[in-house]
Amino acid sequence: MTSLTETVRATLNVLQGCVVATIQIELGTREIEQLQDDILSRIQQTRARGLILDLSGLTLIDSIEFTALQRIVAMAKLLGTDSVLVGLRPGVVATLVESNLDLSQVEAVQTLEDGFSRLNNHFDLCRNQLIKSSG
Repeated sequence: MTSLTETVRATLNVLQGCVVATIQIELGTREIEQLQDDILSRIQQTRARGLILDLSGLTLIDSIEFTALQRIVAMAKLLGTDSVLVGLRPGVVATLVESNLDLSQVEAVQTLEDGFSRLNNHFDLCRNQLIKSSG
């Protein structure tokens, strides 16, 4: 766990219309709350159409932490932003599956490049459906 005097933040960048949050810190309650505030603020400021949560730096995540990340994804969705998780390690995946969490709504891919591709394909599909429905 980090000390209370450290500033704990994930790295947030905006690339290709997406907020990319690279998380390489242990996630405690305080860190998750700060992450949530930072991500939602950045989405609102930039009008990002996608959120990529890069979890490749995490070797462990428990069900409480993952549920908190799922809530961030749900909040982003309410702001009109689609999300994808990238970089989940095999040990993290095993832990999540063994925890019997509902993973049916989780969008996940292996690499950052795959994340951009997945979101761009989704945006193209939505745009095409909008064009068809208005035409």
